[in-house]
Amino acid sequence: MARLLVVHHSPSRHAEALTRAVLDWARDDAIDGVDVTVRAALEATAQDVLDADGIVLVGISVGLVAKQLGDAAAAGIPVVAANNNQPDAAAPGQGAGDGIFATAAPDFHEAGVLAASGAIVKTGGAAKALLISTEQIDPAPAVLSGMEDGLKACTTCTVLDTKTVQIQDWFNGNLASVTASLVTTHKDANVALPVFSAMAQTMIPAAQQAGSAGNITFYTTSAPPDAAKLLETNAALGGLVGQSDENVGWLAVNQVMRGMLGLEPGDPVVPTRYLTADVVKESGTDQTDLFGDAYVDGFKTLWGLG
Repeated sequence: MARLLVVHHSPSRHAEALTRAVLDWARDDAIDGVDVTVRAALEATAQDVLDADGIVLVGISVGLVAKQLGDAAAAGIPVVAANNNQPDAAAPGQGAGDGIFATAAPDFHEAGVLAASGAIVKTGGAAKALLISTEQIDPAPAVLSGMEDGLKACTTCTVLDTKTVQIQDWFNGNLASVTASLVTTHKDANVALPVFSAMAQTMIPAAQQAGSAGNITFYTTSAPPDAAKLLETNAALGGLVGQSDENVGWLAVNQVMRGMLGLEPGDPVVPTRYLTADVVKESGTDQTDLFGDAYVDGFKTLWGLG
C-alpha cells in the first residue's frame, strides 16, 4: 500500500481549511491503496519521512525543513509544497526550491496585481496607496511585488508609504498602531493594500478609528474561509483576490500522486478570482459557489473518481 505523509502547520483557520482540503481527497473513499499519515510540523519524525512514498507540506516554509527535504530527495520521495510559494513551472520545485517535486499554489504575484488593479479602477487612476506586508510568510514578497507592479502601470497613481509588520504583531495592537500612524501621516491616502486579508481585518477598524472612515478603501489577497463575508458587511473592503482551499488541496494531492507514479508534475497554478461585494451578493460566500466545481471535477475525471 502506498503511504502519503501530510505535514502541516495550521495556526490559522485558513491553514486548517487547506489541511482539511488536502486530506478530504487523500482520504476519499474512491481512492484505494493509499494510507494517509498526518503530522503537525513539530511532530513529524525522520522515520515518518523515510516511511512515506509521497509527502505534502501545508503551510510550512521549505527553508525550515531543508534537512528533511534532503533525506526525502535522497530516498526518491516526491514532496509537494502547498500554498506556500510563488509558483513557477520552470524553476526548481516549481518555485519552491531544491528538494521539492512540485508546487500547488495560486499565482501570488498576479493576485497582487489584481488587488492593485481594483484600487486603480476604484479611484479612476488616482490611487494614493499605502502598502503593508510581512517578512514571515513566504508568499508575501510575491504579493507585494505584484501590488507594486500593478501600481507602477498607473502613471497617475502614487505609493505613499510601505510598511512591514511581522505576523506576531497583527493581533497584539501593533498592526493597529501602524495603521493609525499611516492614515494620520498620509491624510491624502485613498486606498490601502495589505498583502493578506487577515491583516485587513485588523487594519480596517483601526483606520476608521483613526478618522479615515469613508476615505480609504482596502484591497487585499488570500481569502481564508470566512474572508468573503467581510465583503458583505464592510464597505471599506473594496476587493479581495482569493482562491479555493478545496482547489489547492486537490491540486496538491494530484501533484504528489503524479510523483508517486513517476510522472512529471502538472501545472502548479491554482486559479484565483477577484471578489467584490457584488460578486458575494450574487454568489454567496460558500467557496464552491464562489469558485465553482469545474476545477475539482476535472481532477475527479482525470483520476477516474466519478
